[in-house]
Amino acid sequence: MFNLFGTTDPKKILANFEKLKTEGKTDKAVSLLKNTLNKIKNNLELTLTACSYFAEIRRYRDSAMYYKKALTTFTGDKDKIIDSLEDSFYRFNTPLELGHILYEYYIKGFNFEDAFAILNALQKDDLNVLSARLQEKYNNIYSYSEAKQMGKSDLYVHYQLILFFNFIEKYDDASFVVKQMLDFAPDEIKRVIELYEKLVRERFNEPHILLYLGEFHILNNDITKASKILLKSISLSPNLKNTALKFLLTQEEKNPSPAFELLMIDTYILLRDVDNALKRLQNIPKANKDILIARYKKILEIDPKNAEANLALGDLYAENEGNIIPKEYEKVMESDPSKVSEIIDRFSEMKDIYKHPNNIYLLTKAYMLAERYDDAVETIKTGYFNSAITLQEAEDYAVELGKNIKNSIELDILRAKIYTDKGEYNKAILILEDLLKISPQVIIDNKDQFEGRIDPNAEFEKILSYAYAFVGDLTKSTIIIENLIRAEEKSPENILLDLDNSLREGIINPDLCLEIYKKLENYFSDNKFPYLFAISEAYGLKGETVKMLDTLTQAIEISPEHKGDILDSLIESIYNGNKSEKVLNYALKLSMEMDKADYVKAIMYEYNKIEIENKEETYMLIKNIVDKYPDNLEYKKIYVGLLAKSGMYKQVIDETKLILMTITGKESGYFFFKAGEAFLKRNNVDVATQALVKALKYDPDLAKDEIPLLEEIKKLLPNNYMVLYALAAAYSFSENFEKASETYFEILNRFPDKIDLIQNDIFNLIKKFQNSSFLHYTLALIYIRKNNIQEAVSEFETSFELNDSLGNNILEQYENLESADNANVFISKGNILSKLGFNSEAAESLLKAFELDNNKSLPILNKLLEMKENNPDNIGILYSLSSIYLKTGQVANAIKLLEEIVDTEPTRAKSVINQVKKILDENPDNNEIKYALLTIYLKTEDYKDAVPLLDDIISNTSKFNEKLAVLLEGVNDIQISSYYIKVLYNLRRYKKLYKYLKSLSEQTVRLDNSLMLEYFKKIEKEIDFTSEDYLWLGELAYLTEDYDTADYYFSLLIDKDTPNDIKLTCYIYKNLISLKTKNISLLNEIKAKGYPIENVYSEIENIKHRLYQEHIREIEQRLNYNNENSSENYYQLAYYYYLIGEVNKAKNFLFYETKDAISEIKRLMLLAKLKERDKPMESIEIYEIILNKFINEIKGIDLIKELYYRYINLSKRVGYDPKHLMHTFSDSIAIEGFSLTQYSGVKTINIHL
Repeated sequence: MFNLFGTTDPKKILANFEKLKTEGKTDKAVSLLKNTLNKIKNNLELTLTACSYFAEIRRYRDSAMYYKKALTTFTGDKDKIIDSLEDSFYRFNTPLELGHILYEYYIKGFNFEDAFAILNALQKDDLNVLSARLQEKYNNIYSYSEAKQMGKSDLYVHYQLILFFNFIEKYDDASFVVKQMLDFAPDEIKRVIELYEKLVRERFNEPHILLYLGEFHILNNDITKASKILLKSISLSPNLKNTALKFLLTQEEKNPSPAFELLMIDTYILLRDVDNALKRLQNIPKANKDILIARYKKILEIDPKNAEANLALGDLYAENEGNIIPKEYEKVMESDPSKVSEIIDRFSEMKDIYKHPNNIYLLTKAYMLAERYDDAVETIKTGYFNSAITLQEAEDYAVELGKNIKNSIELDILRAKIYTDKGEYNKAILILEDLLKISPQVIIDNKDQFEGRIDPNAEFEKILSYAYAFVGDLTKSTIIIENLIRAEEKSPENILLDLDNSLREGIINPDLCLEIYKKLENYFSDNKFPYLFAISEAYGLKGETVKMLDTLTQAIEISPEHKGDILDSLIESIYNGNKSEKVLNYALKLSMEMDKADYVKAIMYEYNKIEIENKEETYMLIKNIVDKYPDNLEYKKIYVGLLAKSGMYKQVIDETKLILMTITGKESGYFFFKAGEAFLKRNNVDVATQALVKALKYDPDLAKDEIPLLEEIKKLLPNNYMVLYALAAAYSFSENFEKASETYFEILNRFPDKIDLIQNDIFNLIKKFQNSSFLHYTLALIYIRKNNIQEAVSEFETSFELNDSLGNNILEQYENLESADNANVFISKGNILSKLGFNSEAAESLLKAFELDNNKSLPILNKLLEMKENNPDNIGILYSLSSIYLKTGQVANAIKLLEEIVDTEPTRAKSVINQVKKILDENPDNNEIKYALLTIYLKTEDYKDAVPLLDDIISNTSKFNEKLAVLLEGVNDIQISSYYIKVLYNLRRYKKLYKYLKSLSEQTVRLDNSLMLEYFKKIEKEIDFTSEDYLWLGELAYLTEDYDTADYYFSLLIDKDTPNDIKLTCYIYKNLISLKTKNISLLNEIKAKGYPIENVYSEIENIKHRLYQEHIREIEQRLNYNNENSSENYYQLAYYYYLIGEVNKAKNFLFYETKDAISEIKRLMLLAKLKERDKPMESIEIYEIILNKFINEIKGIDLIKELYYRYINLSKRVGYDPKHLMHTFSDSIAIEGFSLTQYSGVKTINIHL
C-alpha cells in the first residue's frame, strides 16, 4: 500500500496525517509520512512536516535525515528549512542530531553567533558526543592529508572545533587549532579575528579569548589593536602574563619594530616588571617625549620611589623647563642617595637657578645629602639675599640644615641674621652667645649686621665687649662696658651680675672674667663686697680654691653681715661639684659658727664622696662634730666610714668598740659590719667572721655590702661552715637566690649533718620570700636527700611555676630519680616537658607514670587531653592517650585516636595497624575493632587487606551497615564497590543503589557485568525502570552470555509501548541471540516490520560498535587493573580497535612477543590489515612474509582464502606484481611490528592455490 487512505494528493495526505496524529496512532502516522516521501520527493511542506513530527516524537535520527535531504533538495528554500529546523530543535528538547546540522550550517555561513547559541542549548552529554565527532573529523584531516592544502569542508571542520573549544573553555586547544589552520590557510586570519571579536562580546571580555584575539591581531600585523587587547586580557587575568609574554617575545624576534617595542614596554608595565620596562624605554628615541613621559609616569605609579624612572622623567621635564628643577629629582635623591652627585651636576647646567624658591629648597637638600654643608648654607644665603625665598622659608631651611650640621659659623651667622630680621632678638642673642665660645672674631667681623638692630642694644654690646676681650683687646672691651655704664644702660652691679651669669653659663672663661673684673674695680671703691664676692666666684670656677677662700675671708671681714650669703654660695658651689676638702672644711667651720645643723649634716655626707688628704685637720674637725652631737649616729657612721675609707682600721676598731658599748639592735649592724671589715683588713679572720655574722643578724639590709667580704673570707677559709652559712644568708637577704641555692647546696655536700638546720633556715626564708623559685628548688634538693620524693616533687613544681628557666635543672634531677620508679616524678616531669613545649616527650613520661601507677589514670588522662586540645596533631600525645585508653578498657576511644594518628601522619599507619591487630587478636569477636581496622585500611587505600575484613563484618552483623554506607561511598576500587552494592541493597536504599549502578555503567573500570546484572534484576521491582534501563538490562545479559534473560528483556520492550528506535535495537539484539543460539537469522523478519533498510543496518553498526567498545573496556580492565598481560589480550585489544576503525590505537597493541606460529600469523594478519590504507606496500610485504614463512602453519581454507584475496587485491590496487612472491625474503626485513623470525618451512604459494 502507498498509504492508508489511498490518495496521492499532498494536501489530503497532510490532512490524513493530522487525523492519525490526533488519534495517537503514531506508528501509522510515521509509516504514512515515510511512504509518501519515498514517492513524492519534491514537496517541501510534506518534507518539513515529517522533519518536525519525527522530532516531536523523539525520532531525532529520522528527523535529522529528512532535514539533511531537504537542505540538499530544496536549495532555494534554505531559509524556510532552517527556520523549521530551529523550531524543531528548540521546541523538542534541543536534540544533538538536529543541533549538529544547525551548527554545521551556521559555521558554513560563518554565522558564529547562532552557532554559539546552538552549543549553549545542547545538553552536557550531547556536547561530549559532539566533541568526539568533531575531533574525529579533525584527526582524519591530518591523518590522510599529504599536501599542505585545505578544502572548504576542512576549513568548516576547523571553525566548528575552534568555536566548540572556546565554548567549553578549552582556549589553548582552540588557539592551537586556529594556528594549525592558518598554516594551511593564512588568508583566514581576518575571519578568525572576526570570530574572536564576536566571542569576546559573547563571553563578556573573557581574558583568554582576549589574549588570543590580541595574538591573532599581531599575526595580522595590527600591533595597535593587539596592544590594547593583550593589555586588557592581562589586566583582567594576571595569570595569563607568562603565556602572553612568551608569545610576544617569539613574535618580536620574528618581526621587530618600534610599535612592537612600545607594546612590549606597555606589557612589562602592566605586568609590573619595572626593570624590563625601563630597560626597553632606553631604546625609545628622546624625541618621543610624550610617549616617554606617559610610560615613566605609569612606572612611577607602580614604584613611586624608582630612582631610574624619576631621573629619566626629571630629565625630560628639565628640557622643557630649563630654569626650574623638576620635583622628580628630589624623589631620586630620597630613594637613591648615591645619585645625589649626579643630580647636582645637572643643576650646574641650569641657568638662573637661584631665582625660583623650589630650586633653593632642592639645591639645599641635595647639598645636605651630599654633606656639602657649606654649599647648602651658601645656597640658603643666596636665595635669602636675592629674595628668592621668604624670611620664614630661610628660617625653615636653616633650622633643618642645623639638625645635620654642628658648629657651622656661617650657618650660625645666617640664623642670627634671620632672627634679627624677624625681630626674634632672644634667639639671635642665644646664637651669638654660642658663637662667642667658638669664634669671637666672627662676631666682631659681623657686628655691623647686628649693632643697633637688636633690642635692647645693650645685649649685643655686652657680647661684643666679651668678643673683644676674647681676642685680647681689653681696652675696647672696657670702653664698651664703660659706655654702657655711662649711658646708664647697665649699672656696675648689673655688669658684675651679667659677667657672673656668663661665667656660669660658659659663655666666657674665668681668666677673661677676672681680667674684666680688675678693669672695673674702681667702680666699687665705696662697697667692695660685691666685687670681692664676684672675684671669689671666678677663682672658684677657675679651680683656685685657696684664692677663692682668701677672697671670701676678706669679704666676711668687710661685711660680716653677708656671712650667710657666703655660706649659701659655698653650699651651692659644693652641690655643683666643688667638693674639695678645703672647701668642705671651710664651709663646715662656717656652718658650726652659724649653728646651721642642716648644712653641717649635708657637708658631713659630702666627705664620703672625696679622698681625705689632710687627715689630721679634717678628722679632728669631724671628731669635733661627733663630740658636739653625741646622740647623732649618722655622724658616727660617717666618721667610722671615713676612717675605714682612709685605711685607719685600728681607729675603726677602737671607735666601733666604744660605739657598740652604747647601742644595740639594728643600729649596731653597721658598726659590726665596719668592725668586721677592719678585722679582716688586719688579718683577724675569725673575729671578722663573727662580727660580720652579727652585722647580718642585726641588719639583713647589709647583705649586699657583706657579700664581697664574705666571699673573700671564703677563699681564706673554704671549709668554714660559719662562713658558708653567713654567705648563703647574705645571698638570700640580697635576693640573689640562685647564688644562695648554690651555697646551701655546697653546705649540704660538705656538712650533711647540718641538713636540718639548713632546712629550717630555708623554711624561714620562704616565709619571707615566698616567690623565690631557687629557695623552693633548694628545699626540693633537701627533700631528695631525705628521700621524701613526694615533697621534693611538690617543691620542684612550685619552683618551676615561679621560674620556668629552672625547667632543665629540674629535669636533670628527675633523670636521677627515674630509677625510683615513682609515678609522681614522671607526672611532674610530663607537666614540665609539656610547658616547655616538648609535648611528645611529655606524653611519653605521662604514659610511664600510668604504667607505674594506674590508679593515677584520671589526672594523667586529663593532662594528656589538655595537651591534645592545644596540640591536636601531636603523634606522641595521641599514642600515649590511645595506650592508656586501651589499658583501661576504653577501646572505642583508643581506636578513634589511632585513626587520628593515621590521618595526621600516614607513615605511621603500619605501626598503628599492627597495634590494632594485636587488640583484635585479644578480642577476636569484637566487631568494633574490626570496623576500626577496616577504616584505617580504607584511609591508607590498602584495599587488598580491607576486603576480607569487610566481608567478615558484612557476613556477621548488619550493625555497621549505616556506617559502611558512608565509609564506602566514593572509594575507587572494584572489589570495594561490590560490597558497597551489598550494603546499599541490605539497607534497602534502592534509589541510591540504582543511581550508583547507573554511574558504574559509565565508568571504564567497574564491576563484572554479571554482578551489575544481578543487582539490577534485584531492584527491578523496587524502581520504575525506563525503557533505557530495560534495554541496558538486556545488553548486560547479552554481554554475560545469559541469552535467555537478554531475550526476555528485549521481548518485554518490544511488547511495551516503546519508541520504535528502541524496538529496532531490541529486534537486532534478538537476531544476534538467534544467530548465536540457533544459527538462524531474523533479519528478514525485521525488514518485514517496515523498518527502512538503512536504519536497520545503521543500528546494526551502532550495536556492533557498542559491543566492541565494551570488549575493549573489559580487556583494558584486565590489562591495567588485573595485570593480565597476555599476548592474547593484546591481540584481542588490537583486533577490536581495528573493528571500530581506530587504526593507530590498534597498531599500538600489536608489538608483543608471540609464543607460537599460529599466534604470530594472527598478529601479522591483523597488522597487515591495519597498514593496507596508509602503508600498502608494508602490508604487502607482511602478507608475503606470512605466505613465505608460515604457509605450512595455516590451518583452514577460509584463512588462506582471505590471505590470498587481500594480497592479490591490494597488489592490484597499488600496481604491484605478485610474481615477486616466488622470491624468498630475508628474515631480517625491517617491517614495523614484525619480530618473530624463528619459524621456518618456506614454501611457495603455488602449492596451495
